[in-house]
Amino acid sequence: LKHPNASQLIVNACQTTGFFYIENHGISPQLRAQVFEEMEKFFALPLEKKLETWCVNNPVKRGYLPMNTELLDPENQSIGDTKEGFHIGRHVPYTDIESQKPLHGENVWPDHSILPQWRTVMEEYFEKMRTLSMDIVRLIAVGIELPSDHFDKYFDKPMAILRLLHYAPMVSDTANGIFACGAHSDYGILTVLATDEVSGLQAKINGEW
Repeated sequence: LKHPNASQLIVNACQTTGFFYIENHGISPQLRAQVFEEMEKFFALPLEKKLETWCVNNPVKRGYLPMNTELLDPENQSIGDTKEGFHIGRHVPYTDIESQKPLHGENVWPDHSILPQWRTVMEEYFEKMRTLSMDIVRLIAVGIELPSDHFDKYFDKPMAILRLLHYAPMVSDTANGIFACGAHSDYGILTVLATDEVSGLQAKINGEW
């Protein structure tokens, strides 16, 4: 993000492939390692413990999303995605009038006695990623010849979601409609994706994966 032509490079990527890598993003390796460590601990828990935070039981859909729940490409999938997840958003107390808006409300957290660091780590990461996302949005504004703060007013209280995802240790069987994650287009202005050493993401560009 510190490249002198970062704004134009990002806009060019958005207008062509829709994907780009980010360097010098300001997220420390230590924090990222903590996030992945906490994720590994949570997803290794017995299903009944993970279901204590089942997002179906949360009015704003925060919390645990079981394996095979999402079906993103029903025309080509025979079962739901072979992944599970955990959703964290901007925390809005139910005593706040803002919580009356759709999908605005409180987060849920795993049992503190089992994962004492989870909430602290994830709240820090959420805020760091929120800052990074706004840095990117401002660069996009500059890249399309607008003031850097042009979009700020639309994101003072953003509908931002941190999705922690764990994929099953299996290879997709596309011939039989089994996908780790079905083909889809993301919602919102942008998605910032942090991955581990296991590859798998594919982008469809000009009709080709």
